[in-house]
Amino acid sequence: MKLEIRHAIDLDIKEINNIYNFYVKETPYTVGCKGKEIIGFASSVTFREKEAYQNSIESSVYIKKEYVGKGYGKLLMLELIDILKESKVRRIYALITYPNKSSVVLHKSLGFKMVGKLNDVGLKFDKYWNVEIYELKI
Repeated sequence: MKLEIRHAIDLDIKEINNIYNFYVKETPYTVGCKGKEIIGFASSVTFREKEAYQNSIESSVYIKKEYVGKGYGKLLMLELIDILKESKVRRIYALITYPNKSSVVLHKSLGFKMVGKLNDVGLKFDKYWNVEIYELKI
């Protein structure tokens, strides 16, 4: 089967969102709001596709810049962790680009422990960065 691969264009956004929305509905997401404004979210996705890893997930938390450092990320993550405790998940992993002190402090405050490091693996701003792996046993 032949597959055309190309860069996405503006006309692709609607269908990209449709595909993405399936995962938003099928995986835990928590959203933080101040009034009607969404100020951040926490999410979980499959850690690895292989069946052996089905009880492990990767989490992420993102907060709007002006709300960082006010404890909202922790609240969102605590809610996500509570949701995941009711599932088959046994391990939550956070992959944090180094350096990111605020994310490290947040995850450590939630009980995550650093269990590894990937060297020069994340390409961002035309530079390779290390990524630290944090784990939470639930």
